[in-house]
Amino acid sequence: MADWTPESRSEEILFATINGEEYNGLPESRIEELLLELKEVIEEGGGGGGTSTIAWKPTVAADGTISWVRTASETKPEDQNIKGPKGDNGEDGETGPQGPKGEDGETGPQGPKGENGDPGLGIKLVSINQQGHLIITFDDDTTQDAGAIPGGGGAVDSVNGQTGVVELDAEDVGALPDDTDIPSKTSDLTNDSGFITNTVNNLVSYYLKTETYTKSEVDALIAALTSIDFEFVSELPTTDISTTTIYLVPKTDPLLSNVKDEYVNLDGTSAGWELIGSTSIDLSNYVTTTDLSTALADYVTSTGLATILADYATTSAMNTALAGKQNTISDLATIRSGAAAGATAVQPSQLPDITVKADKVTNATSGNFAGLDSNGNLTDSGKKASDFATTSDVQDVYEVMGANGAKNYLPSKVTTDSAATVTVGNDGTVSVASSGNTAGGINFFGSNSNTNYLVLGAECTFSWDVAIDSSKFSVSAKKSDDTVIEASTNGQTSVTLPAGSYKRFWLYINNAYNQTLTFKPMIRLATDPDSTYAPYAMTNKQLTDALAYLEQTVTLSTSAETTVTFTDSRFTANSCVDVATPWGIVPTNVVTAAGTCTITLPKVDSAQTISVRVYLR
Repeated sequence: MADWTPESRSEEILFATINGEEYNGLPESRIEELLLELKEVIEEGGGGGGTSTIAWKPTVAADGTISWVRTASETKPEDQNIKGPKGDNGEDGETGPQGPKGEDGETGPQGPKGENGDPGLGIKLVSINQQGHLIITFDDDTTQDAGAIPGGGGAVDSVNGQTGVVELDAEDVGALPDDTDIPSKTSDLTNDSGFITNTVNNLVSYYLKTETYTKSEVDALIAALTSIDFEFVSELPTTDISTTTIYLVPKTDPLLSNVKDEYVNLDGTSAGWELIGSTSIDLSNYVTTTDLSTALADYVTSTGLATILADYATTSAMNTALAGKQNTISDLATIRSGAAAGATAVQPSQLPDITVKADKVTNATSGNFAGLDSNGNLTDSGKKASDFATTSDVQDVYEVMGANGAKNYLPSKVTTDSAATVTVGNDGTVSVASSGNTAGGINFFGSNSNTNYLVLGAECTFSWDVAIDSSKFSVSAKKSDDTVIEASTNGQTSVTLPAGSYKRFWLYINNAYNQTLTFKPMIRLATDPDSTYAPYAMTNKQLTDALAYLEQTVTLSTSAETTVTFTDSRFTANSCVDVATPWGIVPTNVVTAAGTCTITLPKVDSAQTISVRVYLR
């Protein structure tokens, strides 16, 4: 068409319409203008050329292309179907990115149902009349003349094999028939695509997909759940430590070999161990079968009680036996002469001997306690409540004796690095014999390296009963922090000790010492004014409160485990001990033997100095 040159005004308009301003995309106003111009030209006879007998003949190719040729022939062309085959569906475009989720708005109240709108106006029929005009018939049977079809004003030969006034029905244009029942409600449609219906329009109880988990996500969450395992080990591991395992470690005491300590690790490191319990069961408050049998030995069983009571009358039997008996005897003569057999009155011979009784005390002193003589008669004891000690008096005695229940707190543990002859008496006295040239120390208790401290809970007095001669000897005490309290003043026989822990009490002699002296070392409460020597006596309270534990300070290594050994004669191979360390430092092994207790401590990430205590049981 682009090579064709129009020869009339109608051809120019048609050319402009087909090749120039195509209908597709033109506004309606422009289309109407072109159609009106074309109509005017046709009515004027082709634009000044007179009445034209030339018409445009459409020809449809097999592939559906319609072409136009000029012709003056009035011969009817063959009918042809201009409806082409349905084209293939185009490829789906790429899915665009999902936009951000907007905030949920508040659900508004449901509004009232609106009125049905007026039916829409649709095209019912499109036809070309004998004048070649395009006639459009709408659903309401109204028509509109869209104007003449371009082609010089002549009629088309045929449309779909029809000539004259051609009417195209729904089937010709691919539309639905007139009598098609078109649903007016969505409920009349088949929901074969599974669209959401009105039953779930209120989505308050529903979650968005982004707010829920998929099956794979749920499976991953379940797989990530941890569980607690139990593992028996001979000692706590130092590598590959699990934080979800309870490690059961045997106790070192052979008597408790079947008992396990329970440990967990908080962070997977050697410093993260925490003792959480033990598998031992405390049955101390439970009775054994043997103990129960012994305790019940003096009790009678229900069977035995029935046997014992077999010879006794029941209340019912007694009431039966006493039926008809009089309750009192009004006949005094009968009473004096003795009641007849079967009478209920008590006979004089049955009454207790009231002549045998304790005599009252004459001229007794009010407030005195009563006593008994050898005949069982009451006497005045001559003692009253004020003659006896009160609770506060007993407490005063207790305070004088000391909080631990013994006067002398200093254990007798004598050692020496002097050439002098040292003899320790059974009462704790220490005799030192020297002929000169014997300089050195004699320890009453402990040493410079001692860690088995003597703990004093209150201020005390340290005495030794021999006056100091500074040219020959001196007496000293050393605290756990190496503070020295020295007595070197001539004539001094005691020194005051503040409360605290002490590692050593000793006597130092020099070369001028040339005699035999007997020392009586004693530590008593400072509130005790009595300086009379008393031997050391170990008490249960002392064992528990004063000397119940041994303590050492040790620096932990970052490259290897650290061991610390406590020495004390109370240790045996079967000793039961408790070890106290700072939080997070858990001993890996504890071994007791005759006189020693060795504790192995784990290596640490950074060097640190800690205090270790061993509690003796």
